[in-house]
Amino acid sequence: MEEYFDEAEIARLMSVQKVLPDNWEIRLKTRLRSELSQKKAILPISTSAGEFRIIVRESLVNSLDFSVILAFVRSNGSLFRLRRYNGLHAPAGGHVNRLERQTISGYHIHQATLRYQQAGFREDAFAVASKDFTDTVSALRLMFSQCTFKIPEPEGESAERQLRLLPKKN
Repeated sequence: MEEYFDEAEIARLMSVQKVLPDNWEIRLKTRLRSELSQKKAILPISTSAGEFRIIVRESLVNSLDFSVILAFVRSNGSLFRLRRYNGLHAPAGGHVNRLERQTISGYHIHQATLRYQQAGFREDAFAVASKDFTDTVSALRLMFSQCTFKIPEPEGESAERQLRLLPKKN
């Protein structure tokens, strides 16, 4: 059985500086996968605390159906999802926080919690509504700002490519 990550460990993992590689924007461009209705990209990030992964999933059928995930790779190789920024893919009723018996409509952010792990749910089954993103690009920007990412300064040609995902600096 996998060990639980308590709130202190979750906070520690969130605060670890995650340095994006120089070519991060190219590597996070989603590509068709074997699941014919989806595009996906995965970017591993090595840190002093271990490996993290950014996972981006986009539906080909519905552009509002997407997920941007920050996961930590456990020692056994399994993923522990710290944050998941979700678009509008839930059924008409929205996401339900089961322990609180609360329905979340619209865009939402899943957060890892000890309570949900102990109750037998996925670690990131708790979610909060958000109006801070509306697509994968704005979800990535929000994740970078909330989860201690360091973005390399672009040089030359790569500066123009990278700015598609990030706001321009004045």
